[in-house]
Amino acid sequence: MPKNLKLLFLILTVGTGLFLSAPARAFTAPKISNANYSGKFVAQLLPDPIALTVGETKEMAVRIKNTGKTTWTKNTANYVSAYTVGPNNHKSLFATSSWLGPDQPAKIQNTTKSGQVAEVRFKLTAPNEPGDYEENFYLAAEKASWIKGTRFYFKIKVVLPPQTADLLPTSTDPPVASSTREMVAEPSIRVGLYKAIGPVQFKSEFPYQVYAGRVLKGELPAGATATFTYKKGIAYFKGGDLEFNLSQDAIRLEPDNFNNYFTLVNYQRKLAYRGSQNFNTYRGAMEFKYSPKSRAPFVVNELPLDLYLRGIAETSNESAIEYVKAIIIAARSYAYYQLKNGVPAEARVYDVVANTADQLYLGYNSELTLPRVAKAAQDTYGLMVTYNSKPVVTPYFGHSAGQTLTWKKVWGGADKPWLKSVSAFYDTGEKLYGHGVGLSAQDASGRASQDGWTYDQLLKYYYSGVEIEKVF
Repeated sequence: MPKNLKLLFLILTVGTGLFLSAPARAFTAPKISNANYSGKFVAQLLPDPIALTVGETKEMAVRIKNTGKTTWTKNTANYVSAYTVGPNNHKSLFATSSWLGPDQPAKIQNTTKSGQVAEVRFKLTAPNEPGDYEENFYLAAEKASWIKGTRFYFKIKVVLPPQTADLLPTSTDPPVASSTREMVAEPSIRVGLYKAIGPVQFKSEFPYQVYAGRVLKGELPAGATATFTYKKGIAYFKGGDLEFNLSQDAIRLEPDNFNNYFTLVNYQRKLAYRGSQNFNTYRGAMEFKYSPKSRAPFVVNELPLDLYLRGIAETSNESAIEYVKAIIIAARSYAYYQLKNGVPAEARVYDVVANTADQLYLGYNSELTLPRVAKAAQDTYGLMVTYNSKPVVTPYFGHSAGQTLTWKKVWGGADKPWLKSVSAFYDTGEKLYGHGVGLSAQDASGRASQDGWTYDQLLKYYYSGVEIEKVF
């Protein structure tokens, strides 16, 4: 393998580790010596950033499509495997004993013909230095060529385990607030958009991989329209060069990058106070899946949690920014709680619905019309409301009659200690609008715009005894 690719990232050495001190620069691919080898990244098992505690090991998997003319093999002299790059063949800080070598994590899982998707699966072990890392890989056909277009990389956050906090060096400097909380990987969320009574038409300016259950059927080209229908227990798909049906599992369309978006062409979702804007465009993946509860297929949008937050429309674009951030953090905490509690994930069609029964989610077009809301989601990435170090459910509502209500008062059962009744000054004289538990939108907006309250002040006021912590 070539050994002299110039290092294109600005880095500094921390102990024996490479710690990113600035965003990675544009990546230059290794020299390709055989044009018949080419590929395209499809997906990875865990989204970035991948959270690892010092010494922790996690398994990763990536899928890469063979777009060349040559079949990729696993057991011949020209077998295909992954190598570290940037620089080429460097000894990885994340290598484990299961790797083929310190610069070579694994071979592809199966022989992969042109048009098929290969999977590379291997483990990463965190080094001893905490920090933010990036590790780059490229596929290569042994003794033949690097494979054009097959770069993949992981952004990795290495943190100290909680119990090591007391072992950190002491200092005579004033104490600085910090957290040794172990980060989790950003989860994906499944949003039930609507029950499909008739045909569903899908279109994107990006290519999408089409799956029948877990079986890859092929690719829907950019600009092509696909149609989903359902009749007597059978789901049908037709789009591009593909046409098939199945009686179980879901039909899934997945992008190469979850930032990509699609439009549900024949779906009308308009709001009276938003004029003629149709909110029918969404980032990420789409599934057409039968719901036993609804006795009909549901259109489900799956995407990373914080991309979902960018499409939330629970406040206006003109509201005080600290109030907007408070609403976004409460919305993130609420959504995360739904992911981790209730019906087991494998038994539910979706995690939340796209209306105010959970949270008003309008997708990509909402990002365009509410850019300050989308920016607030980015600026508060991973922040949640926690009680006793655990993310908790954080209901919010329109306005109270001057006093918020407790969980038990409204929904019965045991009270939740962070949901106490508090005064809502800016709601005085109003009638209750909403359930009344947790954060009052009108009162919080007034405190932010009139009194200069920050998002953490707001959240700690309406949710008693909580902390605002970065969870991922």
